[in-house]
Amino acid sequence: MHRRPTLSVLLAFVLFAGCSTETGLDAYINAVKADDRRALSKHYEQGMAPDQPIDDSGNTALHFAVSKAQWTLADYLIQEGASPYLLNAYGESPVALARQHQTPAARKWQAPYLKESLDRANELSHSIIAGLSADDLTPLLQAQDFYLDATPRSGQTLLSWAAEFAFTDHAIALIKAGALLDKSDTQGLTPLMLAVHAGDSALVDFLLKAGADPALADTNRRTALHHAIACRCDNDAIQMQLIERLLAAGAPTAAADRDNATPLMLSIANRRPALFDALLAGGAAINQPSRQGMTPLLFAVRQGNVDFVDRLLAAGADPLLTDIDSFAALHRVIINQSAYSDDAARIQVAERLIESGAAIDQVTDRDETALHLSLAQQDEAMIEWLISAGASLESRTIDGRTPLTRAVRTGTIGLVERLLAGGADPNGTEAAGETPLMLAAYEGYSDLVETLLAAAADPTMTSDQGSTALHFAAFKNSRGSDAARTEIVQRLVNAGTDINARNDIGPTPLIYSIDWQHAAVFNALIAAGADVNLASRSGSTPLLRALNTDNREMIDRLLAAGADPNLADSKGHTPLIRAVLNANERMVERLLSVGANTDNQDRYGWSALHHALSDIADGSDDEQTRIIQRLLAAGAPLNAPNNQGETAVHFSVSDRNGLFSLLRDAGADLNQADNDGQTPLMSAAANGNIRMLEQLIAADVDLSRSDNQGDTVIRHALSYGAWRSEAKALEMLERLIAAGAPLNTLNDINRSPLHAAISYELTDAVKLLLAAGADIDLAGELGPTPLTQAVDTGLHDMAAHLLTAGADPNRANSQGRTALMLAASKPDPEMVRLLLEAGADPNQRNAVGQATLHYAVKHPTYRDADVAALVNILLDAGALPNLNDIAQRTPLALAIDRDLSRTERALTRGGADRKLADGAVPTAPLLAAVNQADLALVKQLLNEGANPSGAGPNGIRPLHNVSISVVHDDDTRLLMAKHLLAAGARPNLANDHGETSLFTAIQYGALPIVEPLLEAGADPNLANNMGTTPLHIIASNRIVRRLSPEQETTLAQSLIDAGTYLDEPDSFAKTPLMYAAENNKIALVEALLRHGANPNLRAANGWTAASFARRERHQAVLELLEGE
Repeated sequence: MHRRPTLSVLLAFVLFAGCSTETGLDAYINAVKADDRRALSKHYEQGMAPDQPIDDSGNTALHFAVSKAQWTLADYLIQEGASPYLLNAYGESPVALARQHQTPAARKWQAPYLKESLDRANELSHSIIAGLSADDLTPLLQAQDFYLDATPRSGQTLLSWAAEFAFTDHAIALIKAGALLDKSDTQGLTPLMLAVHAGDSALVDFLLKAGADPALADTNRRTALHHAIACRCDNDAIQMQLIERLLAAGAPTAAADRDNATPLMLSIANRRPALFDALLAGGAAINQPSRQGMTPLLFAVRQGNVDFVDRLLAAGADPLLTDIDSFAALHRVIINQSAYSDDAARIQVAERLIESGAAIDQVTDRDETALHLSLAQQDEAMIEWLISAGASLESRTIDGRTPLTRAVRTGTIGLVERLLAGGADPNGTEAAGETPLMLAAYEGYSDLVETLLAAAADPTMTSDQGSTALHFAAFKNSRGSDAARTEIVQRLVNAGTDINARNDIGPTPLIYSIDWQHAAVFNALIAAGADVNLASRSGSTPLLRALNTDNREMIDRLLAAGADPNLADSKGHTPLIRAVLNANERMVERLLSVGANTDNQDRYGWSALHHALSDIADGSDDEQTRIIQRLLAAGAPLNAPNNQGETAVHFSVSDRNGLFSLLRDAGADLNQADNDGQTPLMSAAANGNIRMLEQLIAADVDLSRSDNQGDTVIRHALSYGAWRSEAKALEMLERLIAAGAPLNTLNDINRSPLHAAISYELTDAVKLLLAAGADIDLAGELGPTPLTQAVDTGLHDMAAHLLTAGADPNRANSQGRTALMLAASKPDPEMVRLLLEAGADPNQRNAVGQATLHYAVKHPTYRDADVAALVNILLDAGALPNLNDIAQRTPLALAIDRDLSRTERALTRGGADRKLADGAVPTAPLLAAVNQADLALVKQLLNEGANPSGAGPNGIRPLHNVSISVVHDDDTRLLMAKHLLAAGARPNLANDHGETSLFTAIQYGALPIVEPLLEAGADPNLANNMGTTPLHIIASNRIVRRLSPEQETTLAQSLIDAGTYLDEPDSFAKTPLMYAAENNKIALVEALLRHGANPNLRAANGWTAASFARRERHQAVLELLEGE
């Protein structure tokens, strides 16, 4: 029940707490406390209101004066304008507070203000009522403007207040005056509940007769009947009287509070049998559960109250009902053992429950029976009774535990013997197939193992993972002495358990004993004849497992017992390799002494020496050095390559602690290359190891060697500069150049070191190479010059530097294309100006007679305005507008063909002769109609006999134009192609570049016409002049329209279904698989491999598909290919 704090406590807390700094209000409070009238008058003159609250509870100076019985000060404050009727936060006025003194002076001061205070209906104070007799109160309550049900912040009406504090006569007077009977306070408490809780039977009677509702509930959902059970009654008779009157008035017996407890359950909780009987007689629900699912019976059982249990069962309580934890009454008898005086009382309750219908094998939500719960608590008395009463000995919990396995886990031999004697199955298994024998072995209970074996437990049984009892014995826990474990091993072996059995995970019992560092079991197993060389299913031998734990005693015992020091696991790791990885110098020496072979290699071809030199080995540099010295002294092969062709020297490029010198002095081949053709010198350059580079140069290694791509050590140094540090790369270049490394070697794709420096945008490296004699115009048959490379990648500053250094701006490749033509085809106006200023000839022609203006005009996707601007630059530089190519086409003819109106005007203003353009080989009307996507005109021309396969300039045919034209949408392309094919267009005719219509369709991403072309007989194996087939196009990045991986795979599948050659090489001997690997096309690589593409073929540079993937660092593709 709530209680209001008294005003004196509040004031003492607020007014006398003291302040660290004095504000205006602080000074006023101090003047009030000191009764300093002069100071108070000054405060009022300065504007302080006499009714100014002086604390958080709304008390004024007048409240303070009255509470301190300072009546003269109170009169002074009223004269200054303070109100004696002003209520504080608790609904108390100064007039009401005067009552607490109970002195003549207080009554005298109160008298003039009392009647007016009572007339202020909404200011009525509860404490004033208490100061009046019921007879004095009655006439006041009859006042016309009196508000009976006014409430302060607590929400209590006068009637509730009177009921709480047992002002019975006042309450009756208020009821007679018409006060609301059922109005509740902020806690939901009604006057009836308050009267019941106060044990005021007279007021309860009056309220009920007046019509108070006994079914109402407070905010905790408790009714008056709940409160009656918890009331502050003087004796049991009054409490019983309250309950009987509430029941007679219709109080609900089934009402549950917020915890779902009924009045009946509260009577049990309070151990009040008389109340219990009264409630039961009044119709209380015998099986209604609480919020936690606790029924009255479960409550009584949990309390160990035998009397209540008997009463409830006699009244029909259901013993099968369970609480929120799924425990029934019989379970609770076991769980709440401490609530009972002795075992006899518990067994008495259990018997009564069974007699009343309780199921002896009823299970919890974990499928535990009463017997399981008793075993868990080692409750021998209850276990004996349950077995005698017929409890099941084979019931299983949710995790498969039987009573016997549960008893075994406790290690209590008496319980185990009792269950076995009762008929429990000694071979009954838990959920994972563990037998009682396995559990006894695991726990280290030697006596239980003996007992179970004597009871016919099967020693050959295995768990679901294939483990025997010996496996379980090998596990180490805190129970079971070493002697007991040794006895267990001996008993199991003697009983027939397979000492060398491997479970499904792989280990044998011996391996488990090593993993768990169980020396007693380990020694017992070896003594019993365990196979010291029998490996787990992953190939891990006992010796390898012992090395992992660095248990020297076990290692020595295994070697003494005949363990083979050269047996490897599934990774190919031998004990020697494992010892090296662990940087276990002592064990390396020990293994070498017993014949460990230094030639053994793991599945990656790594020998112990490789591992000793790698960064993955543990240990300090000194330890690593001593291990390498021991391996070399034992004859470790210096030049044996791993699967990647890397020798020990390759692994020493990090040169930790001078390891290279060890290998060099031992006679290692310093020029031996790996599978990619990289020598240790190249590896040192690629890793930026200048010290190693210097040592190799000093050792007179071959500086001119090239790897499988044709790249020399110079290229590898430049690669390091591109990806890591240009400064360090320059330092390496200086040393290599000084040592005589060749600068003008072309690799397999016709690129020199100078090309590489340009592509990596290493300007200082370019300067260094040129100063050292690199050929500024060096180019292969099909490769670009350094200048062309800079132009192609848009490197303006690099191109300017090359031109300044003397690069020939008019040097052409084998097809006659110059750097200026390439810049114009981009188009790159800034680069074009740069080349023209350096003397580039705009009128130089390529192999088919085209000059730079042709290149500027002919690209199919550039905007007219951009092309026109470029044309003007070239014309201003002296480009001749009327030069024609071998097809007699001028730049103007090309512009007209492409409908470039601005470019036409620019060329015409620059002197282009329209007659020459008109006199060129005419564009066939059918080609023009196809190019413009004019389907109606195409149909008309075909009907009039136009040749559907007729060639135009450069051998372009109508089917080519279907793919190339930029004005087609996919639907129009499909219709156009079908009309042409229906009219007899031949899909295998090629243009001047050897490209068929199928080739062009794939190159330009015209997917809808691929299937119609194939159905019409298009040959997917026809290659262009460079040996490129349609499948090569898909595998490379040469498709104009970007496709998704799914589209690429679908397109490739169409070609495969049509009989394309998967391994067809192009002019570089590269297959589609190589291109797909190089361009990280994982889905396409998978599809090609699935259909039989050969991953072992080599390109002209000697590279396989995996080599290309490795260079581009496409790890996922590389794993696919290496898996093949």
